[in-house]
Amino acid sequence: MYINLEDIANRMRVEDLLGIADESGQLSETDVQDMIANENYESNTPFLQRVNEVIADACEMVDSYCASRYPVPFDTVPKIIKKVCAEIAIYYLYSYSPQEIPSGWQKRHESTIKFLQSVADGKISLGFFQASERTVNEARVVGNPRLFTRQSMRGF
Repeated sequence: MYINLEDIANRMRVEDLLGIADESGQLSETDVQDMIANENYESNTPFLQRVNEVIADACEMVDSYCASRYPVPFDTVPKIIKKVCAEIAIYYLYSYSPQEIPSGWQKRHESTIKFLQSVADGKISLGFFQASERTVNEARVVGNPRLFTRQSMRGF
């Protein structure tokens, strides 16, 4: 996965995150900040299960768009991919919650999908490509050496 709970918490208020992801309502902002500080992202709490589920879904979506142009999963994750994954994950959290998706997040999601489509179409580059991973699309003709050349046909 390209992101974690901290990346999501950096893009929205923890209070809002709890409102859409903590169905039990038992966690506090301090609990989430402790999870981030201790890098405790694998807990079996329903909150972290939901967050990790949407993160995995978001990363898979990004991979599905980028796979036509780049080898995925990325070894080195560009910052833009982290941003895109976090925004998609937040959108998914809103879509799974009973709250209505705020128009700001709806617009972000739409522009994120347009961005990913542009990456898939080759209109936008992620700004990196290792030469060893580059796919070369070229035609090659392989066969026996030419029998009749200008030199061999001289004088005929």
